[in-house]
Amino acid sequence: MNATQTEFQLQASTSLQAVRSQGWDELVGSFDLYLSTPWLSVEERIASLPPTYLTGKIGDRLSAGLTCYALGPDTPAWPFARIDAFIARLFREAGRECKAASALLSRTLPTQLCGGRRPGHTRLLLAAGLDEDTRRMLARHLLGEAERLARQREAASLSFLYVDEDDHVLRQALLAAGFAEFPSAIAARMQVPADLDHFFGQFSGHRRRRIQKERRVLQEAGIEYRALPLTKEVIEEILPLELALYAKYATEFPPAEAARLHHAVAEVLGDRVQVLAALQDGKMCGFVVLVRWGDTLFGRQGGFDYASQGRLPLYFGLAFYASVEYAIKVGARYIEYGIGSEGAKASRGCMLRQQYGYVKVFNQRDHTVVRRLLEELPCGVAAWREQGKEE
Repeated sequence: MNATQTEFQLQASTSLQAVRSQGWDELVGSFDLYLSTPWLSVEERIASLPPTYLTGKIGDRLSAGLTCYALGPDTPAWPFARIDAFIARLFREAGRECKAASALLSRTLPTQLCGGRRPGHTRLLLAAGLDEDTRRMLARHLLGEAERLARQREAASLSFLYVDEDDHVLRQALLAAGFAEFPSAIAARMQVPADLDHFFGQFSGHRRRRIQKERRVLQEAGIEYRALPLTKEVIEEILPLELALYAKYATEFPPAEAARLHHAVAEVLGDRVQVLAALQDGKMCGFVVLVRWGDTLFGRQGGFDYASQGRLPLYFGLAFYASVEYAIKVGARYIEYGIGSEGAKASRGCMLRQQYGYVKVFNQRDHTVVRRLLEELPCGVAAWREQGKEE
């Protein structure tokens, strides 16, 4: 379809029901849980301000969609979404504290975050069957509308944080619009094998022996795995383990916010959600929340009882061996593992993809300084591969 052949319409709405009725989910694929209307309903329940939905129509067909979130200084400083905390985290992880830049980063707020709010997913939704020129046109117009909306709301910046390396239409549009680009994350995805024999058979002899040893150690320790519904009682049980994981990696996330998110997910997504729990003597010692969307399982929050875990390879047993077995059982084709721990994920059969962040600070002087600051970051997955990092 070519947009020059018919009328193009652009609209902004805060009504999820309105965009759902226009066919929003027809733009959403198997890897787009965080852009689907069920998940956006979760976001509406927990956000201080509802998301804004930008849509582009060609004739009477919905052809493009983009989510926008207003985040201010009073929004929890979640270091995977709020631009100032996000950049500061990248520098900490690179071993390059940027305390001197804290005043500068504070001037990026309030910000408007576009695309998925959850780690690992930023996409401009585009209908299938559009030619390349039309896709570029839609990207250009929706970015322009996102910037207009951000300036109207007196935001200091506009950001896109997890754009896949092969999303050339969006990346080119962002660069043409003057955004600063930087390597932001390495995301992991696994193609689920036909059975466990195929899963274990993909590894080298050395790796396979190590995996067999890990599974044996877990079995001898009496670790069992069970899929549980995300009930109120289960939420109360997993929260301390989740908060322990945040504390281990110095990630600030208010307990009340974590609880609200779980309850919203349970209420909206229902039986799409399962908690895969590791049990020892009947007590939960680890968990991962798995959400089914299409043929893909999304690994969300996880956590461990580190005191009882000791030296047990519980992370590998739960996040990989038990999760893969569960995925095979329910007929999922992919597991989305999100970002972080890329060495461990690659060593257990995941495919890695580089993701890029983009930010545009509306004060030109600040934008120039932020751009120079971001140029100091390591070059993402390329650097990781060159260093040969593993678990």
